[in-house]
Amino acid sequence: MKALAQLAHRYMKDQSGVTAVEYAIMGVGISAIILAVFITDPTFKDTLISAFQIIATNIDSVSN
Repeated sequence: MKALAQLAHRYMKDQSGVTAVEYAIMGVGISAIILAVFITDPTFKDTLISAFQIIATNIDSVSN
């Protein structure tokens, strides 16, 4: 029984993998915010698309 208690104690103190979980939670939160901005603000979306089109046009003109 003592070995089981020691195993449980070591498991509770183990911090490996915690950082990855924290980053995953932050990533989900940031993704939700970005998604909310794209859904609720079509002007932002259109401006971003326009900016990428300008960049693509400039890259095409330089490469030709």
